[in-house]
Amino acid sequence: MMFVHEEVRKKIALQTEVYAQHANLQKRDKQFAVGDQVLIRLCSERFPPCSYNKLHARRAGPFTILKKLGPNAYVIDLPPTYAISPVFTIEDLTAFTGQNDFTSASDDTPIRVPSTSCPSDVILVVIDHQFVSTRKGGYYKFLVQWAHKPLSDSVWLQGDEVHHLAPEVYCNYIQQYLPEASSLEGRQ
Repeated sequence: MMFVHEEVRKKIALQTEVYAQHANLQKRDKQFAVGDQVLIRLCSERFPPCSYNKLHARRAGPFTILKKLGPNAYVIDLPPTYAISPVFTIEDLTAFTGQNDFTSASDDTPIRVPSTSCPSDVILVVIDHQFVSTRKGGYYKFLVQWAHKPLSDSVWLQGDEVHHLAPEVYCNYIQQYLPEASSLEGRQ
């Protein structure tokens, strides 16, 4: 009886090893080091809505790896014009093996990277204001409407944020609706 159990265990172990080898045929252990040149996969999720379409390049690069965050995540040295997160997973990276003047599949057409021209932090108008009392005095907060967004996406921002993002809109609102607070303009 013991002989049968051991024989079955050996067959199961052998069959499990065969299954594992077959399943791992397509798997590749990709690892990159800091300083390696890679191509990045471009996908619509990384860009603002309506700025990426199916005619854009699938890959761009080469770019240098700045930092390894773990076995699957890397920080890439992207130009500021991309305006996307520089962190990429191993699935979105391909080792670069060609010349440094990579353009695209056809040498005469440059890579078309989606522009991020959708304004993200442009204040259209200040809708309302409130004074928030604190132990140290208080501050004003403003309800702002963003350009190219519906009124339902309006948010409350502190005065210094509004002043930083849209100085003209901020000053006009203060002069029109809060003349007593215009002396606080530098502190908001």
